[in-house]
Amino acid sequence: MGVSALLITYFFMRLHNVLALPLFMDEGFHIRAAGAALQGDLVAPGQGYLLHTWINALLGPQPPGAPWTARVGTILIGLAGLAALYALARGFVSRRAGFLAAALWIAVPHLVFFERMALSDPRLASLGVVAVWIAWRLVRTSRVLWAVALGGAVFLTVLMKASGILWLPLPLVAVLLAPRLSPRRRLTLGLIGYAVFAALYLPLVGLLRNRGYDYRLYLGQSGHLLGGFDVGLTDRLAQNVRQAWEIDLAYLGWPLLALAVLGGVAWLWQRPRAALFALLALGMAAGAPVVFGLSLASRYLLGHTPWVLLAAACGADLIARRWRWAGLPILSSLAAWVALVAVPFQRDAWNAPVDLPVTQSDRAVYFAYDPSGYGTREIGQALRSADPLPALGLVANCQSARLAAYPRVVECPTIRWDSAGAQAAIFEQAEALAADGPLYVIGEALPYIDLSALPQPYTVLMTVSRPDGLTSVSLYRIEQGARRPVRTLGDS
Repeated sequence: MGVSALLITYFFMRLHNVLALPLFMDEGFHIRAAGAALQGDLVAPGQGYLLHTWINALLGPQPPGAPWTARVGTILIGLAGLAALYALARGFVSRRAGFLAAALWIAVPHLVFFERMALSDPRLASLGVVAVWIAWRLVRTSRVLWAVALGGAVFLTVLMKASGILWLPLPLVAVLLAPRLSPRRRLTLGLIGYAVFAALYLPLVGLLRNRGYDYRLYLGQSGHLLGGFDVGLTDRLAQNVRQAWEIDLAYLGWPLLALAVLGGVAWLWQRPRAALFALLALGMAAGAPVVFGLSLASRYLLGHTPWVLLAAACGADLIARRWRWAGLPILSSLAAWVALVAVPFQRDAWNAPVDLPVTQSDRAVYFAYDPSGYGTREIGQALRSADPLPALGLVANCQSARLAAYPRVVECPTIRWDSAGAQAAIFEQAEALAADGPLYVIGEALPYIDLSALPQPYTVLMTVSRPDGLTSVSLYRIEQGARRPVRTLGDS
């Protein structure tokens, strides 16, 4: 009954006003990919996150409900991760530790912020916890059934997002930590797990390669996101460790981090096998992005958060059992953290996302600059009541405007960051549309879109500034017969 109450609490706390934060650019791309999947293109739009795309397609990517259904999909998968973390803490230590771990999952700002978005990263984090729970069942029972399930679970993490390949060592960890097994039995269970994974994974990679898709994503190779064992490894690692520490301080806070460290030490001392297993899971979740990531965004580090919470919960329970006097200070510290950190963060996530105390880089990405849905959402909403004219979105986060404008149609042309020819083709398209009648253009000042090339004459109908006032989005009305300005040789 108590577990059910926690799951229900989690679901409705994540669900409440889930659209308070405007749609982030990547969420819009994922929704567009899901729409293409429904049209029969099952692979190309979502190459690096196929399962994520297919789940969104199953839930329904059509406007106006697409942002809501896609974000609810993240919450539903989060339920599985939360239940798995509870089961792990209960199996590792006690039922009380399970409740504490689940409560921390519900409250911690890192998960509160990202589990209310339709991104693949929080879904991957939840599936990772489920895979580790299955691996622990294999450790405890040594049954073939769990070895088969583990191979399938690791494949699903990779299918959710290609970076899920970081969980590939999990079957090896499980068979090595399983007690009282002969070497032959360990080898058999490990081979079964990896054989199931290979039976699913290799055909996927082969299909992608044969059809000309970027199969290397599923081999852990992404030139613009990941480095290798190169000369820059030391500097990159030092930088990522600093960034990871800043992210953890911002979204977890030093009291929770201190409890996780102390609790982890106590846990290793009292129950080394389970603690080592969880520590290795933390290493897999955090190791790949910290060691190889060229840029450590906070959402890439989501996978490590459940393991920090698990160490805090299990360690706190073990400490309180061994030294009863320590229970009250631990509970008091957690209560203070909830009151001063978790509750205000949750309140702002529901009612005023712009006031959230996120990291500086997250402030830029989700609020202040072009990937944000602020500005594009408001202009899309304004188009719903405007004259029914064609609309062209020349903004980075065009999908946010398209979905907000429904039932008005906003066309989102592909904008290439590195192609002047593609930019010229977009303005030619605007001019061709203006030949038949007036149209709207949604535009913003971007390095790769020169709005001075818009067909003229036009009128700026409205301009919406994003939070912090650093960027803005404008709605233009291009009049019938408008032409692009003639460029002279001296024009830049």
